Amino acid sequence: MTDAPKKRPFFQFHLSTAVVLVFAAAGLLWANMHERKAVAHFLDQEWEWDRSRSEVQIEAYVVFHGWPSFCTESLYLFCYSEPDHFCRNDCKPLSLALNALVALFVLLATAVLLEWLIRRKERRP
Repeated sequence: MTDAPKKRPFFQFHLSTAVVLVFAAAGLLWANMHERKAVAHFLDQEWEWDRSRSEVQIEAYVVFHGWPSFCTESLYLFCYSEPDHFCRNDCKPLSLALNALVALFVLLATAVLLEWLIRRKERRP
């Protein structure tokens, strides 16, 4: 009888590979959900609807989500002298699809690399 090790099926992963994939997926989710903000402060000299004020202070926030490309952009405009604010949200489906493809590629490449390293180590006497 031969004492050759059994060959594992192709789609069977080691537990260590699964744990690393969980952490890689968590990192990709964090990168996609993390807010990136751009803030602008400016004074408007010619506020159209109210001529009694000489200056109106306005603050604008632009919030981006997504990695490697931004798939959502939110614009917030706040006027310090008025309680109202303006908000606009844009979603980019092509960027969302690109982000999903990149995440799948990263996870697949990580799994293949780790399994290749583990199987290579198992083959050594």
